[in-house]
This record gives sequence, structure tokens and C-alpha cells, in this order.
Amino acid sequence: VLMCGLLYFYLSSIGVHASCPIELSPPSVVVRYGESVTVNCTTSETLHTGIGWEATQGGTGLEQVNILPWTVERLTGWDYSPSCYFASDFHEQCVKTLDVVIYKNINIKPSSESDKVLKEGDEIQLLCDIINVAPVQNLTVTWFKGNNVIQRDTFDNRTKIPVDPFSEFTFRATRQDAFPLFRCEADMDLRPGGPKLHVSSPGYSIMVQFGPDISCSVIELNEKETLEETCPVKGNPIPHVKWLKDGQLFDPKTPLRREDAGIYTVEADGLVNVTRNISVLVLCE
Repeated sequence: VLMCGLLYFYLSSIGVHASCPIELSPPSVVVRYGESVTVNCTTSETLHTGIGWEATQGGTGLEQVNILPWTVERLTGWDYSPSCYFASDFHEQCVKTLDVVIYKNINIKPSSESDKVLKEGDEIQLLCDIINVAPVQNLTVTWFKGNNVIQRDTFDNRTKIPVDPFSEFTFRATRQDAFPLFRCEADMDLRPGGPKLHVSSPGYSIMVQFGPDISCSVIELNEKETLEETCPVKGNPIPHVKWLKDGQLFDPKTPLRREDAGIYTVEADGLVNVTRNISVLVLCE
């Protein structure tokens, strides 16, 4: 019974652990490239031969202390995996590795495709170039048309070093988007240990040209209605429109009478020149 009691006391003194008896504080760090970092390796064990840091920068030898910091004044590398190790005559040597994320701020290179003039049906590729960013797997690029999200891209590259990713958006010009304004936004979410970074590009302005579009060939309207409101001519640039009847200019803002019925000619001068004959029937009120 006495020996069992002594054995219990001995085991309690040296400690029996299912895990490594050291803690890293904090257990992970997110640091901007070129800045400093300090992380403490701590043990509550009193009977040990030392703790130490193994690292490409800031490594230490084995020191018989209970708190040992890993400190680097300026992080100038990208792939850090510093490890704190614990040594004891009564415990198997063990190691805990610090999770280190090094990042660089986001920079967006303006697209050379800004302020373009397109014809309806044309396509254009807009580029959002992200310059020298890390870690790219935390990056999200979002495209907006006005305030509406139209595309979102993420990146699977697991490298830790800076890269130059890009996002591409293809726009097909339509008259419904005559004056669209695009922009790309880049976000890097490094939480919970680090910041959430956000950068927006300048706006990409595009003008879509189309028409002139004369949408009618036969129209019926009541007396006092006008040709302009019944058969508008659309286009971008805004077309110069002439209405003629029997070869004479006719003001399309004129309220019509029954005797104004007949064949009219519309001449629209815009992106191209368009001429069309239109049959007009004026109904009684």
C-alpha cells in the first residue's frame, strides 16, 4: 500500500499528459508583410529540460523557462511554420506549430477598357487586375453593374507567395444597357485573426450605340393625338428625325385631324440613316 501511494505521488509530480504540455498564445497569427510579430510559448510544467523555438527567423535554443517568446521585428518571408518544442526527462518530446498567414494589401490596376463606345451586339472583355497580393485563396473579386452584383470570382491557388490574379467579365452590348457603369471590388477576408481588406476599382463606363429604331409601319390613332407620341423613334446617339407627307415637312407634334391620314415618310439620321414609309389612319373621337 505504501509503494502504491509513493508511485501515485511520483506520477503526480512529473505529470502524465495525453497532449503536449505547451500552449501558443495566440495559437495563430495574421501579419502584414514587413511587420513584426510576437507569440508566446508557455508551459505549466516545472520539471522539464527546456522549451525552444525552431524557425527560419527568430529561432531560439532550448531554454529552461516557462514562457518563451518567438519574436521577429520584420517578417520578410512568406512561408513560416515556427514550432515550439518541449523537452523533459520524464515526458516524450513534443512540438506545437504556429499557423502564420502573411498578407499584402490589395491593389487594383485600372482596366484599359474603360470609357468604350460599342455598337449593339458587340462584346468586350473587362479585366480586373489584382497586383502582387497574398494569400490569394482568401481573395474574392466581385463585379457590379451599377449596384447589382453580376459576377463573383474566387481563387483556388494555395500558394503563400504574392501572385497577380485577374478576373474577367464579358459584356455583350444591348440597347437595354445603353450607358452601363461597371466596377470590380476585391475583398480579402483574413478574419478572425486578421482584418477584412476591401478595395474598389474606378468605374468602367461604356456607351452602347444602336438604331435608329422605327418601331411602326402602320399606325392608328385618334384625332388630336400626335405622331411623335404614337410612333417614337429611338436610338443612341439620339437620332435627328424628320416626318414628311407628300414630300413636305410635317411637325410630328401636331395634333392630327381626319384629313391628315395618309402615307408619311420618316427619315431618321443617327448611328445610320433609316427611311421608312408609314401608313397613318386617323380615327374619329
